[in-house]
Amino acid sequence: MKFPFQKYQGTGNDFIIIKASDLTRPLSVKEIQDICARSFGVGSDGLMIMGSSEIADYRLDFYNPDGSQSFCGNGARCSVAYFYNEIKAKEKLDFEAWDGLHQGQYDKDAPSISVQPPHDERSLPEGFYCHTGSPHWMIEVKDLHTMDVLTDGRRFRYDDRFAPSGTNVNFLEKIEGQWNMRTYERGVENETLSCGTGATAAGLYLMRDLAQGWNQVDLKAPGGWLSVVAEKTGPFQFKSVYLKGSVKHVFNGVWQTLEE
Repeated sequence: MKFPFQKYQGTGNDFIIIKASDLTRPLSVKEIQDICARSFGVGSDGLMIMGSSEIADYRLDFYNPDGSQSFCGNGARCSVAYFYNEIKAKEKLDFEAWDGLHQGQYDKDAPSISVQPPHDERSLPEGFYCHTGSPHWMIEVKDLHTMDVLTDGRRFRYDDRFAPSGTNVNFLEKIEGQWNMRTYERGVENETLSCGTGATAAGLYLMRDLAQGWNQVDLKAPGGWLSVVAEKTGPFQFKSVYLKGSVKHVFNGVWQTLEE
């Protein structure tokens, strides 16, 4: 099977985007793994297939490099730019993902998306956990720039409290008045330059002590800045949650599977 693809990145989180109509059959888990592989494939933090939807402008199916599925905030923001550039120049749109319906707003510098309100929140001895389309554990540290995110992240990612699927892990530190974050991503099984659902979880976590009403938290990841905007309605209750950050088209390509 041979099909075109495009590569986008959102604050350093990079993704392969494929139109469902360009595929003659579904991709296997192994094919997804092969395409996403850094050394032997295109290389990416995930793969997205954009198809038709009966209730929205498109359906977005996101796959991690290991072939598992989840919702991806930065990937979804990239899909908004892709839709605008390649399918229809529409600034406001709806898309369907595995966790429900989302809204997208195109901006050439920083597309934004809506994120489902957080759930399954719980305080832990080491930090705070919640689910924002993907599970995230926030841990405040004092050595963010020098810590071994790969080692520490892997240890927390497989913690028994989150078995069997595990969790993403976000390390946070306030440096010179600004919140910085680094993330170990489940499914990538490595540190990524940024994480959209992780930034959303971290932003909402940092809003816990803020006043009710509209709030914004800006976070600096290694790949760039992400902004989380939400209306706080209770101690850890939110509505109208949005994620915003930069997106860039990287390149186009064609993939040909050698084994059918």
